Order: sequence, then C-alpha cells, then structure tokens
Amino acid sequence: MARLLTTLAALPSIFTTAKSFRDNPVIGSPTLNRLGLHSFRVTLADWIFKFRQACLAHLVPAEDRAAFRRDGFLVKRDYLAPDLFAGVAAEVMSYEAEGWECHQGDTITHRLLLDEEALAKLPAVRQMLETPAFRGLMKWTGGVNEMPLFYIQRIHNHIMPSQRDDPQKVLHSDTFHPTMKAWFFIRDVTPETGPFTYAPGTHALTKRRLDWENARVQKIAAGGFKDAYSQKGSLRVLPRQGDLKALGIEGGQSMAVPANTLVVADTHGFHARGQATGEITRVEIWAYSRGNPFNPFVGFETGWMRRIRHSLVHRWLDRQESQAQKAGKKPAWRRTTTIRA
Repeated sequence: MARLLTTLAALPSIFTTAKSFRDNPVIGSPTLNRLGLHSFRVTLADWIFKFRQACLAHLVPAEDRAAFRRDGFLVKRDYLAPDLFAGVAAEVMSYEAEGWECHQGDTITHRLLLDEEALAKLPAVRQMLETPAFRGLMKWTGGVNEMPLFYIQRIHNHIMPSQRDDPQKVLHSDTFHPTMKAWFFIRDVTPETGPFTYAPGTHALTKRRLDWENARVQKIAAGGFKDAYSQKGSLRVLPRQGDLKALGIEGGQSMAVPANTLVVADTHGFHARGQATGEITRVEIWAYSRGNPFNPFVGFETGWMRRIRHSLVHRWLDRQESQAQKAGKKPAWRRTTTIRA
C-alpha cells in the first residue's frame, strides 16, 4: 500500500523536470518505460521547446538560428568590442565574493553568482548582459522569454588527488529535454585547458537517438545498467558499451577558442569537458537555463522575478549543504570563503 501511494504521489512529476530513473518510481518504472513513457516525455518536451523558440525567433538573426538548429551550438568569436571586453575581463579577474565550489574527480569548479548585488559592482559585465543582441540570443536558445542564471566560473583541472575520473569529461546529455548553457571565455581556451567539447547534431531528436535512449533507459529501469549519472537521468556515452557506433558519432568537436568568444549550446546534445593536461584553469562567464519543459508559454521577466530566482539559488545551496551535514556527507556544492577569479 505504501509503495502504491508513493507511486501515485510521483505521477505528476511526469510533467516536470524530474529525470532520475533511480529515485522516481514512475520515471524509473520498467513497465511504463517499456510502454513508451520516456519516448513520450522526450518527444513532447522537444515539440514544446520548438514551439517556444518559434515564438522568440524574431530575437535572433536567421543565420544564427539555422546554425544552432543544425549543430546544436553556436561559436561567436570576437564577440565584444575590444574596449568592452577589456572592461569585462578586468572586472571578472579582480572580483571577489563568497561563492561555491564542486569537487569532481581531480577537478574543482568555483562559481560566483552574478545577482543584482554582484552586478552593481561590475558595470562592464552588466553592460554585456544587458546588450539587446545578447539578451535575444540567450532567450531564444533557452526557449524562454527570460534571461538565464549567470555565474563567474573557473575550472581548476588536476588540482587535487583523486582515484575517480571527472564525470564531466565523459560525453553526456544533461537531461531528457533541450536546455541551454553558455560560456563566454575570459582567457584563451587551448587544447590543454580542457575545452568544451560537443558532438555536432546530437541535440536533434532523430529516430536513431530516440531508439538508443529507449534501449538505455529500459536497461537502467530494469537494473541492468550501473552508471550512477545515467541512473540519475544524465545519460552517458560509453564507448565500451558500443554507444558511439549505436549513435553514429565519432566523438566531440573541441572548442579551443580565443578569449572574447561566446559559445552557446543545447546540452541535450552530447557534450563534455575536454581532457586537460596539468594544473590549468579555465575562466569564463557561465550561463544556465532550464525550466519546465512541458510549459508551452514563453513567459516574461521582471526585476522582482529575477531577484526571486537569485534568492532561490542561495536557498537551494544552503539547503543541500544543510541536508548533507545532517546525513554526515559532503555537499555537492560547498560554500567557500572569498574567492577571486
């Protein structure tokens, strides 16, 4: 009886961002996934995302829309005028604030949230984020009429001893529906710094992609696939499983690009953090947009809504830290004292 009630309570999660096959009795149900639950969610979310993008198409030039739809990403070099880029870079490199860090394998990721308090001290960064062309690109690629969350991010490669690999350095899809992430690079990204890597075209919901996902999800739901991140809904491409051949891809395209380059990607497509060599750091402004994939409305944005979103980020970080401490574990994201890019 208790199991039935738990399952019934989880039914509404079908129409949310919930993605864990391990923790959700409905999304991870072997029976429902054999009947096509995963295919239904993936296909419906894709249709709705394309509808929302069509509503926002006037915000982005046609050539950018065509390239993003074809490849799943855009690379825009020399994005800012030299004077504005110099101001943005100087502010990012000198800004100090309390932030959070995540340890994965031998990599540490630091993030500083660019909320209203931060942007008040960063006028050049604010100018960049408020540029109409930039705002339009962020909204259209995210499929919503609101700006994503922005962070100053630095990624330290090979910075700590670990017996585990960095899971971000394996080709993967973030979740079951289109999402947007963006990177504006403050420093040159070389092959040695672990550049963002993307398998072009893998964002597209082809029959081949859907067949592969269905087979993998049914195997996970049946308990026959033990990769922890895949179980939690971020499907990994594992060459030893024959995934590259099954998907018809050879690997990813490395984004080794100069400073002042903007990269925007649909992270439903397969992507990874490149393999870095040595203790090397990447510095960037990072953006993240992921809303309810089943909401057909593009929405709107106001200052007070933005402030609420920033407040919710702080509360979520505080909550996961508190829960981890109660469980005697280390939180995924740990509060750090003043850090500087």
